[in-house]
Amino acid sequence: MLIIAGKVVLGVGCIVLGTLLATNARLLALSERRFRLFVFAVWMLTRVGLFSVVFLGLRMEPQSDVPGAYVPQAQLAMRGLWIYRDFVSSYAPLFPYAVAAALKYVWASSKMVVVLAMLAELASLPFWMEAFRKLLSSIAARQATVLYLASALPLVNVALNGQNQTWVSLFVGIALWLYARQSAAASGFVLSVPVVLVKFLALVTVPAFVPRKARLFRFIACFAVLPAVVYGFLVLHHVDVLVPVRNESAARTSGNMPYLLSAALSPLRRDVPTGVIDGVALLILAALALWLVATRAAAPSPAAVWALNLLVLTLLLASRKSYTDYLAISFFPLCAIAAREALTRLRVALFGLFGFVAMIEPTLWFRWLNGQNFLGLGSSVGVSVMPWKVTLFFFIDLVLLGFYVFYWRSSWRAYRAATGAALTASPL
Repeated sequence: MLIIAGKVVLGVGCIVLGTLLATNARLLALSERRFRLFVFAVWMLTRVGLFSVVFLGLRMEPQSDVPGAYVPQAQLAMRGLWIYRDFVSSYAPLFPYAVAAALKYVWASSKMVVVLAMLAELASLPFWMEAFRKLLSSIAARQATVLYLASALPLVNVALNGQNQTWVSLFVGIALWLYARQSAAASGFVLSVPVVLVKFLALVTVPAFVPRKARLFRFIACFAVLPAVVYGFLVLHHVDVLVPVRNESAARTSGNMPYLLSAALSPLRRDVPTGVIDGVALLILAALALWLVATRAAAPSPAAVWALNLLVLTLLLASRKSYTDYLAISFFPLCAIAAREALTRLRVALFGLFGFVAMIEPTLWFRWLNGQNFLGLGSSVGVSVMPWKVTLFFFIDLVLLGFYVFYWRSSWRAYRAATGAALTASPL
């Protein structure tokens, strides 16, 4: 209960901080050098400050995936074992070895994984800011950065949970910066790095960067070379590279449409087959990806920013496994779409509420509902889970999906405005 209370206090604090900072006209008038110093100061205060209080002051240990997957797999890697062959992993082939190197040569503590996430986020900031400055405007870049720094979700994901989605965000940010500089081949190569270093999830961002025919071959070639080398090496050594796919084949989380459908069908003791859910999700994502590629702009434009939002939010809505920390991949673009309209205190507070809900939702799912899907809880809700917790959790889940749909629609309209896409109505 203390963890939930602590996150509530942190979330409310972030809403207040964001409302005060994002609507402060003086920040927008600072020189570039002073604004960057301000960004670094806020990052230090929030990220390093929270890390110091929780892990150094209170001497707590990281939770979530750090002790559950990242560190144990890194320890196996340090023993010389092969990923997928000697131990099961849902991550990209180089991830356990990268964590193992940090644990062995820098700091032999699980806190090192959190430090890696913090460093990845810090390194990503100038790339996202510069990309937004080129593709959107200097004002939009500053507003999005302030919203990002004051949001509860990235703060907790980075400084408490050390989630590797922040690694993906770094490379997506670099790729967007290269895209803005019309370096299609380089952006393709950078996008391939998290596919071999972090997780397959990075693939969802690729359609946002696919260039026109003149540069398409170079983009594909540069994107394919690194995965071909790494996965080709594993295949030649008779390693099954599809282990992550099979390992995730039965996974389910809350915070998506299939989960709510399961809740609706639970009184009938029925559920939608996993194969049907996966098939529909793949069809939706494939249709969106093809449409984005078909309507892409000839030159670098804001459309790539909004396309990232559309892809990630569609994944979160349609997939049966969609942890809210996946938002970290495109949280900067989400901040940009929130800042596209004039930032009033109400709009900033609503975006802060979105970050708070996205941050607290998985915690409640694990701690109140034991991380089970609704159908699985059917026989135990009345025994082990208080009805008010179930009701409140599903209300929060509905609010979360409402935010997803709202920012999806906003991104859809912004994308159409940037590309002149012919579709006249949003499907959501």
